[in-house]
Amino acid sequence: MHTRSRHLGTFALLMFLLGGSLSPLVPRARAQDGAWSRLPATVGVHYHSVIRDPVRDHLITFGGTGANGNSNDTFVLDLAGAPGWTLVDATAGPRPVERYAHSAVYDPVRDRMLVFGGNAAGGVRNDVWAL
Repeated sequence: MHTRSRHLGTFALLMFLLGGSLSPLVPRARAQDGAWSRLPATVGVHYHSVIRDPVRDHLITFGGTGANGNSNDTFVLDLAGAPGWTLVDATAGPRPVERYAHSAVYDPVRDRMLVFGGNAAGGVRNDVWAL
């Protein structure tokens, strides 16, 4: 019991010296790195996916659901240019069915967006698409 009390006392002293937290041990971002700025809202959908394309400095959003039902639209926001979402013309070839609550990632090896699963009118999807 005496050893446990000594450990608790040492821990309390350490916390006091650290200012009550471990924050001095965690690197902090500079103040200018923590400033929020508002970007344009997406086009009236929610439960969509968003990835960052680091090659083109874009955000890419796919699908979602909204007042008009499920979507399979893809929009791009140029982070370096004029703020505004642009619809991607993806009419060539097949497209994923309209869906929401899916997952998406950026594949840096093949420079593409991968979309997996989600909910669609026909039920839960278990497919993968690449753009």
